[in-house]
Amino acid sequence: MKHPLTRIHIGAIPPEGMVVDGRIAAADLDIEDEDRISFPELVDYRFELSVVSGGLLARGEAGTRSRCRCDRCLAYFDFFVKLVELCYFIPVKEDETVDLTEPIRQDILLLFPQRLVCDADCRGLCGKCGQNLNVRLCECEEREETESVWRELDKLDLT
Repeated sequence: MKHPLTRIHIGAIPPEGMVVDGRIAAADLDIEDEDRISFPELVDYRFELSVVSGGLLARGEAGTRSRCRCDRCLAYFDFFVKLVELCYFIPVKEDETVDLTEPIRQDILLLFPQRLVCDADCRGLCGKCGQNLNVRLCECEEREETESVWRELDKLDLT
């Protein structure tokens, strides 16, 4: 059986509107866990639904905690998904059933940055030995700073 948030029958909404709230699994919103992002907790939501001329107006919020893997150092960190002031207008006819899965799914996925980083100052992994440079420096980095071929380019005055 589908979750109540994904199946809203327009005829069941009274003229004064109604509130739907609860928790839903990310998988029920068609968001699958992957190596970089997973959703260990349910998505909390609260929506005020109103039937307006030509469709359904849904206003509300949703949020959850996701577990992400840093693109620089590969460490796991929590990323909190908090969507406030969501507003959806879905054109419908009388006696139809509406599914809010797709607009909520899109808003959640759009909240994630293209590059998942545990911290703006994340130093990443050493390209030679793989040491997490946030934990400790390695000898490769110290040697690279003194032996780097790029150091010569730093000396160029391009002004």
